[in-house]
Amino acid sequence: MRVLPILLLLSVVVPASPRVGRHAIFVTPTQRLKLCHSTWIDMRRASVNGDTSKLIGMIFPNGISVKSSDGTVSEACLKQATDAWNSGLNQTVFRLVENDSPADADVKMVEKIVPSDDLQGQIQALTAPDGKITAKVFVCRQNEGQALSSSEVGEVLTHELGHMIGLDDAPDGVPAGEYIMSSFDPDHPVLRPSAEEVQAIEELRSRIKTQLSLMEETWY
Repeated sequence: MRVLPILLLLSVVVPASPRVGRHAIFVTPTQRLKLCHSTWIDMRRASVNGDTSKLIGMIFPNGISVKSSDGTVSEACLKQATDAWNSGLNQTVFRLVENDSPADADVKMVEKIVPSDDLQGQIQALTAPDGKITAKVFVCRQNEGQALSSSEVGEVLTHELGHMIGLDDAPDGVPAGEYIMSSFDPDHPVLRPSAEEVQAIEELRSRIKTQLSLMEETWY
């Protein structure tokens, strides 16, 4: 069975000429934080530029609303993915909303994902100037000609939502079945985030909150 990668397309607002802020954090990331290296870099950029809106957006103080506007992804699949993260992080980060309501993340099932037939899932995320992050999430409905089961759709969606809260794809060399952020492999299902992935997100959020405190900014 071929292992399929999962693609993240992330658009962020990055100032052209950063200024070093008085309270910027310059601490070497821990091994756990290497699981969210891209978000760590974004945090440093926002810190040196004093971009508090961006930093606040990265910790989702109001949670993340999720829907499938066209109804192609069932409520059961959406619930599987959101429950996996809410349970792992022991807080309600994701919440489901009605398909006709505004949402931060809109999930759709598609026949294939451009630009490659080898992609099982994709997230197109955009960070607005005010720090708010919204995303379109796509799940390919089949793997090597076989329709994904409900559980497999939920697994791919869990991976994509992991990107939205800061995680990168698992590092090269990490086998399928170890992390939810590993490549999708139907022979090695992963339905929940690992302890290391949860700890990486918690540490990242803690450091962002510390940075905001140093900048005397309230995020709640």
